[in-house]
Amino acid sequence: MEETSATYTDAADRPHAVVLVIHPGGALVVDRGPRSVCVVCALETDEGRDQALAVLEGGAYLERARASRRPLCRALSEEERAMIAEARAEAGGRGPARAA
Repeated sequence: MEETSATYTDAADRPHAVVLVIHPGGALVVDRGPRSVCVVCALETDEGRDQALAVLEGGAYLERARASRRPLCRALSEEERAMIAEARAEAGGRGPARAA
């Protein structure tokens, strides 16, 4: 399952969607921009939307990301790419692929 948690425009005027990807093995908070997809944080299996929002808002990720011209997060691992692909397949291919 994928759920858009936030959207923002970075300092280079590029749109981003911050997405919570929930999978049986855990969850990822992913920042999807027009040129990159990166991991903001990985969550445990018992964590979800509340913890994702705590990172985004409490950790000031969105504020810092809006002011930056470069991604503030790390690249996806192959395992994480597979997790996201599987979550999208389970949702019938629906869910946010990139920021609009």
